[in-house]
Amino acid sequence: MNGALTELRATGRLGEAGVRLLYETVRKVAVADRIPPPTSRRWDDEAVREVTHAFVVEHLLGKRRIDSLLLRATDEQSFRRLVEATVRNYFRDQHRRTARGALGRRFGEVLDTDPRFRLWVLGRTRYGSDSLWGLSHWVSPQPFQGMPSSLGPAAWRIPGIAIVRWREDAARRSPLADAASLARFLEGVLDAADGLMTVPDLVEVASYRFALRDAPAIVSLDEPTPTLVPEREAGPEEVITARATAAHVYGQLSDRERKLLLRMGDQDVRAIGEELGLPKSTVFDAVQRVRAIVTSALEHSDSAQAVLRELELMAAEE
Repeated sequence: MNGALTELRATGRLGEAGVRLLYETVRKVAVADRIPPPTSRRWDDEAVREVTHAFVVEHLLGKRRIDSLLLRATDEQSFRRLVEATVRNYFRDQHRRTARGALGRRFGEVLDTDPRFRLWVLGRTRYGSDSLWGLSHWVSPQPFQGMPSSLGPAAWRIPGIAIVRWREDAARRSPLADAASLARFLEGVLDAADGLMTVPDLVEVASYRFALRDAPAIVSLDEPTPTLVPEREAGPEEVITARATAAHVYGQLSDRERKLLLRMGDQDVRAIGEELGLPKSTVFDAVQRVRAIVTSALEHSDSAQAVLRELELMAAEE
């Protein structure tokens, strides 16, 4: 019987073997990563079919990732590994969308209840892309005309953001920060923008600060973990600032994530998992979070080399 890759190369589409592989992989990843099923209490055949069909339409065919699978796969075994990584990325994308939606709702609650904020322009939906929020003390404010990404540096400079860290095996999603910190964050972003913003744009800014950026489309579990490459060497005058940035980033990492800092780029996920006694899926998720947090900080730093050096020193001293 031909394998899924052979079948795909011969026919240019997913046939019986490919569909069977997708069903098996979705069930395997969902159960291994303890992902809740969409409708039922367990991953029965109906739940697997529902998620697999959505995965094919939204993630595999809709973004032409099947072409990437064909180009990267060298044999049936590597194809299976790539499919598994792609399915895991799909689940992660779904979680990320859910996390952004939950953060948007929390922003809405803070904006509605804190007297520092005011809804200046009401659109079709209160927290949608046509309703504009700002600070209450402003007089005749105008909409912010820039890109949310331009406020990334300001988001990182806002002091006093208390990150909420639940147990790493907790089933519920972490709230990221307490209500007071979220209010401080919103006030800092709006002050930096000096203009009215929508809740989706505020969430976009928060994605830089709270590591909710998109992950790569496909990541192989057999490849070394991504190295955090600095852009340039920092001058002596930047060391103090770099140390403060590193301490700020380091404080957001759990003990497990701090251990990963010294291993990223040198070992693949499987090797790190064996060394630390952790499942590869757990290590993969932790590596992606560390990379997102550190990369977000370095995007807005002029002393990336010094920040990375300070982070490595902090991790080595643990």
